[in-house]
Amino acid sequence: MSGDWINRREFVEGLVAVSGAFVLTAKGQSAFGAAASRPPQLLLFDSASAQVCRYVESEAQYSCVTQPVTGDRVRFANELFASGQAPDVVAGVTHYADYILLTGCAAEQGYRVRDLKVEGSLATWKIERARRTISS
Repeated sequence: MSGDWINRREFVEGLVAVSGAFVLTAKGQSAFGAAASRPPQLLLFDSASAQVCRYVESEAQYSCVTQPVTGDRVRFANELFASGQAPDVVAGVTHYADYILLTGCAAEQGYRVRDLKVEGSLATWKIERARRTISS
């Protein structure tokens, strides 16, 4: 290949850098803070990461249901979002790669990313189900 092409790692690193540049959170506020329109009703997290577990404990003030992401990420997300039982507002504290997979599956069911904060490989995010409008 030519030297003009970038590899997958460079692409993902660039994507992380660009998406991180657009994240605006006020100093001292939670990643799910005031800029977001509604508080999360479900918090998904990666239970295999001690850093994530500590973060989830510190976010307990939101008193939403927490659920660890287990097994195959795509299958997990499809079962959650396609079932119709998922709440309208879902937040997550996962690795960035899991964020991409989970929110991609959620997007197929009408969810949109409302908040994203990336620090290293850790992503804190929130998605909301798009509100349907009734037209005559």
